[in-house]
Amino acid sequence: MAECPTPPMQAGTELVSSLCTTGHRANLLTGVILNLLRDHFSRESNLEFNGQGDASGDKLAGYVWNKDAKQTHIQIQPVWMWNVQDVQRLPAIYVRRDALRSGRVILGDKAAAGAARNADGGIKEVKGDYCLREISGSHAIFCVGKTGAEVELLGQETFNHLTGFAPVLRREFKLHRFELTDWGAIGKLEESSEHFVVPLSCRWVYEDSWRIDKLGPQLKSVYVGAKAD
Repeated sequence: MAECPTPPMQAGTELVSSLCTTGHRANLLTGVILNLLRDHFSRESNLEFNGQGDASGDKLAGYVWNKDAKQTHIQIQPVWMWNVQDVQRLPAIYVRRDALRSGRVILGDKAAAGAARNADGGIKEVKGDYCLREISGSHAIFCVGKTGAEVELLGQETFNHLTGFAPVLRREFKLHRFELTDWGAIGKLEESSEHFVVPLSCRWVYEDSWRIDKLGPQLKSVYVGAKAD
């Protein structure tokens, strides 16, 4: 990850990114996806399939999200907030983080001579070993509803919205990859057989970097043995 600028310098569309203090984290991306979808569904005029000028009759008019559980017309939640009663009452979109993988970028994970870049792009020498790893992972997104047509439209709306914002997310969150890669087949929901579900898959890659600073003498020896009590 590039060096963070010093406030009040601008970084992207906002002031200095929170990534400068939190670093990349998988649950951060879960929150990003949830917030994007909640914001998109918070106004009917945002929806691509809102029925306006659509001769096919396919529409999601009225599918408006509200943070008040009593007023919302669609659930948009992390998967650990799954509730069968809510699904039976409202259509829903659930987001789940799947497995992460850590991959090698360079031999020994060490960058050349601990070099880093300043906010202006110039080379800055830092003490210690500068290390890199590539972290890849994915999120599953489940669109749930009472009819096949309903979940197909929810899936299309979600797929189009996240695909459209992917370039912005890659830039603002310093991601090497962020894209919707899979749109699964429609199926019956196991927990509630009268409902249908469409799964989507979102894959992403980011670079994890850190610096090892020597604060004391290096470890010279390690004793490994067994001691009877």
